[in-house]
Amino acid sequence: MIGCDSSSTYTFNLYLFNNSTSQWTYFSNSSYYFTSGQSNTDFTISKSLFTDYPSQNVWKIELIVNVASTLSTNQTYQGATSMQILVNFSPLSGVCTVNPFYGNTTSLFNIMCNSWKDPDGSVTNYAFYSKLSIENFIL
Repeated sequence: MIGCDSSSTYTFNLYLFNNSTSQWTYFSNSSYYFTSGQSNTDFTISKSLFTDYPSQNVWKIELIVNVASTLSTNQTYQGATSMQILVNFSPLSGVCTVNPFYGNTTSLFNIMCNSWKDPDGSVTNYAFYSKLSIENFIL
């Protein structure tokens, strides 16, 4: 950026939304999120934040940027932005069946899912993910 030196700093803050007060509350436990120092724009949230706070469904990440000017004024300018994270809770109480239970790469599987309830709304589709295990193959 013209007129700015390389001493820009980035500060991240994490907030949770308090439903009872309708206010954002600073989340000070930094063991749940990671930054790579003030000169790096990377910010990572640990999965355990969402598992340890399962009822918290609204979070906010704030980024504050301080940019030093190399022009004759040598001033530092600050800008800030934020982003809200809305947690989509997992559906509950349903069951899925697979028929046939065993097969190979040419088998046609029928997957049926019923009675799922979604606290965030209705279940609109299902997705299936598979992981192959190499020990099932003869080389």
